Amino acid sequence: NEMIKLQTRTGHQIMMNCSEDLIYIAHGSGKSWIEMTSNGKIDIYSEDSISVNSDNDLNFNAGRNINMSAVENINIISDKNTAIHSIENTSMQAKNFNQFVEEDFNLRVDGESNVYVKGDHNLVVKDNYYISVDSNMETKVDLNSVIQAHYFYQNLGEAEYVVAVYQYMRL
Repeated sequence: NEMIKLQTRTGHQIMMNCSEDLIYIAHGSGKSWIEMTSNGKIDIYSEDSISVNSDNDLNFNAGRNINMSAVENINIISDKNTAIHSIENTSMQAKNFNQFVEEDFNLRVDGESNVYVKGDHNLVVKDNYYISVDSNMETKVDLNSVIQAHYFYQNLGEAEYVVAVYQYMRL
């Protein structure tokens, strides 16, 4: 027997096919099925959703890649901790990227750190703002930059004006 097929009156079926070397289980509507091949590949299809539940751990392991894609959203929710660890690189790319942290936020970079902003860059600190540098610090400001601290605004033109007024007052 090259093929054994069990099929119900409504079309539900289990098929074991030796010539194609696969096992196939399908709903009569064709809206969901499972196919297992001899090379170890398993395909699962559902026109609606697929749910997998466990009272304990759920583990996904792959000898190569784990790929996820969605036409709409990918949501990851954890009642406790969420950890992402990669031995090499981690990349994220988005049209817009927002982060919200209710309590503390710590960023540690053991190598170089670069921030590139093509448009406007705004840093708002509600309480105290500290910068600590263990070696050299270089700040470059272009002619249109504005530095604001406690209601004092300064750009290059205002700085030159303040120096000129100071020199005039000394006369």
